[in-house]
Amino acid sequence: MTYSWASTGGKLEGKDTGANIDTNGVPGGSYTVTAHVTDPKAKTNNEASCTSNFTVKEPPKNPPQISCSASPTSVMTGSPATVSCTCTSPDNVPVTVGGWTASGGSISGKWKFGDSQHDRRSGRYRHSKCDMYRLRGLTASTSSSVTVENPPPPPPQASKLNECQYPNKVKPWRVDNTCKAMLDDVALKLQQDPEAKLVVVGNADPSEKRKNLSAERAVDVKAYISGGEAKQNIDASRIETRTGNEGTMTSEQWIVPSGASFPKPAARPRWMRQR
Repeated sequence: MTYSWASTGGKLEGKDTGANIDTNGVPGGSYTVTAHVTDPKAKTNNEASCTSNFTVKEPPKNPPQISCSASPTSVMTGSPATVSCTCTSPDNVPVTVGGWTASGGSISGKWKFGDSQHDRRSGRYRHSKCDMYRLRGLTASTSSSVTVENPPPPPPQASKLNECQYPNKVKPWRVDNTCKAMLDDVALKLQQDPEAKLVVVGNADPSEKRKNLSAERAVDVKAYISGGEAKQNIDASRIETRTGNEGTMTSEQWIVPSGASFPKPAARPRWMRQR
């Protein structure tokens, strides 16, 4: 007798009256094996066949498992955060990671927040979504969050409003009409911001020989703004006088908002502290 074998699925290896079928990689379903036998010595009816069916079952399809964590979980706008993921398969099959998305910031292994106008605000961002893909079409996803906070606002700063000149040779400490108009603007600023203070810095040119001239200029500015001659009549306690070292015939008017400090190095002579 001679035998031959055939199958509608799998890799078949037949020998004489037996055969083995390798179903590795075969999709689930029903398949048929056919055996064919021949008797070369018989003169008639020398062939016969038979079939047998078998079923291939799909392997278990458990979805993959994934977890992610962010470090740090709270950052200032523009600072990076790193997301780490652990991905496994309960069925011990290979998995791949992809599909990263973010509700804010940009993703490049490490993500920076604040790269676009949309991100320049504080809030909580679900920023790391990771999908696991397998050949069998199973996926899993997870996310972690980073709180993005705006940096604290910069501290208030003192600013120079204007500067008066002293062309009067007879009374070089007195403010003229041009300076008075400028000081009226200063007084208006102080009226609009009741928490602000004024620092007046008097300067003197080295060629000017009058003693304490720089201090007199600062005091005269204070007297004008607080003494009622100015339209706004600012409280004198809000005005501080100092002497500077600019070497010019000027007085500088600096507005100092609440919480700010005066930046310029300037002295306060002892005799000025009571005025």
